[in-house]
Amino acid sequence: MADRYSLTCYDLVVQFPHASRPALDGVSLVMSPESVNVIVGASGSGKSTLLMCLAGLEAPTKGRVVHGDVDVYRLDDRQRAAWRLRTIGLVFQNSELVPELTLRDNIALPLELLGTGRRDALKRADHLAEILDLGESSKRRPSEVSGGQAQRAAVGRALAHRPAVVLADEPTGALDTTNRHAVIGLLDDLVRAEGSTLVMVTHDEHTLPKNARIIRLADGQIMGDAA
Repeated sequence: MADRYSLTCYDLVVQFPHASRPALDGVSLVMSPESVNVIVGASGSGKSTLLMCLAGLEAPTKGRVVHGDVDVYRLDDRQRAAWRLRTIGLVFQNSELVPELTLRDNIALPLELLGTGRRDALKRADHLAEILDLGESSKRRPSEVSGGQAQRAAVGRALAHRPAVVLADEPTGALDTTNRHAVIGLLDDLVRAEGSTLVMVTHDEHTLPKNARIIRLADGQIMGDAA
């Protein structure tokens, strides 16, 4: 289990070449351990850019991202990739599962990459597949299951290695209403049960985790922050 520390960003600025304004313009946030944080905003508000900065995937033009004693962008690429594998669980809009692997093997993948033996990794995957109500679908590949089942498997993969932080980028954007509520409920329940910090970005304010802190972003700046 990765250590539980606050995930903090200081004065983040991201200026893409040829863009008329920064994608992020001085964003500072503290996400406490085991907290549930939702970043909302319209398309182009900077919310996905912020999430990628927090994940160590988008180096800011200015500013810092710190987790415990790790200053993320002072690490080299290899060190940052190792930190991300150990510390972060990622959920993307379209699941981004490995197409050649079954849902079960996709869920187990982070553990195997971290050196967990296959038997133990699959035991953890089976436990999560049961919680996620995947049933026999866990033995199928992503192309052989529904979008909702694939996204539930993506949630399982993100939580498999018990990361300190789960980052979810529009995790229900490609789903229908029923599956949106189901996936958000499962994601919320699992991160709370595992003691992870959740940071989720969305433009859909009708499907949110319960009792979440809501951070409003517009034009790359924080416009509101309320529990």
